[in-house]
Amino acid sequence: MTDAEKLAEGDSTEVHDADRPPGSGTGTQPAAQIETTSTEPVLRVQNLVKHFPIRRGVFGKQVGAIHAVDDVSFDLYAGRTLGLVGESGSGKTTTGRAVIRLVEPTAGSVMLDGRPLTAETRAKDLARGMSMVFQDPMGSLNPRLSAVANVAEPLRIHKSGTAVERRARATELLDQVGLRADQVERVPAEFSGGQRQRIGIARALALSPKVIILDEPASALDVSVQAQVLNLLRRLQSDLGIAFLFISHDLSVVRHLCDRVAVMYLGEIVEIGDQEQIFTNPLHPYTQALLSAVPIPDPDAKRERIVLKGDLPSPVDPPAGCRFAGRCHRAQDICDVEAPVLKIRTGAQPVACHFPGPAGGAG
Repeated sequence: MTDAEKLAEGDSTEVHDADRPPGSGTGTQPAAQIETTSTEPVLRVQNLVKHFPIRRGVFGKQVGAIHAVDDVSFDLYAGRTLGLVGESGSGKTTTGRAVIRLVEPTAGSVMLDGRPLTAETRAKDLARGMSMVFQDPMGSLNPRLSAVANVAEPLRIHKSGTAVERRARATELLDQVGLRADQVERVPAEFSGGQRQRIGIARALALSPKVIILDEPASALDVSVQAQVLNLLRRLQSDLGIAFLFISHDLSVVRHLCDRVAVMYLGEIVEIGDQEQIFTNPLHPYTQALLSAVPIPDPDAKRERIVLKGDLPSPVDPPAGCRFAGRCHRAQDICDVEAPVLKIRTGAQPVACHFPGPAGGAG
């Protein structure tokens, strides 16, 4: 074993599900074996893969694939929020869409409340257990229907209650997200962007889901409206105990809303941990680079900016070793040939890096 391999081995243990229950601490056992008093996860994603085939010719022969998501695993608990972060092209949105089966995964499993979520069950009973809020609310709402009709639509599709009961439920939800009774008959074009997102949130709540996937829900809104929507989400989570999978590139928003954070790079989770761990003690060079770009409100505070060299590698032909090696200042020979495994480090969060350590350190 080379010196680099010995250093990379360290005091660590492979994480099979890439996560652990909140409050379980860190250690040298796999996360799945750590004893905890917490309940079982409401959502468990294991070894999720999504490759989009590239086809050419008259007969559509497959000549390659886009590796959008590769072997992603995490657990999500009731009343908690897991943030998925990373630059554009990291696979965050595809992960969310694959979890809820808007795109069919290539491999892997999704368990909702201990039951497998498949293409068949997604269309039936388990559809009530998970919903999604999109970045562009206008694109997810029927422009010809009123706000109340849009919110009642999932109830109609699933034949829940009478028409009168569905309308009463939709009106109640619109009130819950902050819209007045005299606004419910307006169509989406008559609302502001923030109000439309509130309608989208109300629609996502219609079937009383246990998990809501939030795909950049505030990124298209003004800063003041963003804060209102985020505070609304926190209140709803506190009142209803819903679990959120929050997809965002805005780390300031993630810090405000999320309990745990998973950092994605080119389709893989490279670091995952409690919000405080990730923001105060990031171990992966990519996480450190992302955090170094977050503005600091204190004008006297100084932070060294880590500028990544090069571009994101092509997901059509990802590197054989560490996918971040070509942009990493710590990379050594082993990084080009051996992919690091997401591991729990003693006293720290799971990280997929041969040479993890504090910013500026050698690991």
